[in-house]
Parts: sequence; C-alpha cells; structure tokens
Amino acid sequence: MRLSELQDKDVVNVNDGKKIGNIIDIIIGSDGTMNGLVIEKSKFLVSLFTT
Repeated sequence: MRLSELQDKDVVNVNDGKKIGNIIDIIIGSDGTMNGLVIEKSKFLVSLFTT
C-alpha cells in the first residue's frame, strides 16, 4: 500500500469508535521497517473545540 493510499484512510479509536484523525506521514526505521504513523487530528474536533 502506498502512503498516498494510507492518507485517504481515517484512524479510528477501537474502544469507542471515534475518529482520531488522518495519516499524514509514516516513520521508517534505518532497517526499512515501518515504526509508526504521524496522525493529524480530526479537523472536525479541532473546529468543535475552538468555537
């Protein structure tokens, strides 16, 4: 799967089903394995709490 395909996916909390945000980048280790994801907060949640 390409990074551009992952960026179209939503990250969802499996405990409560709420959307956390979208994948914007991946962290790759020196051995070439994926070590983590960088997730942008959901824009809906940010706009909801900034009013």
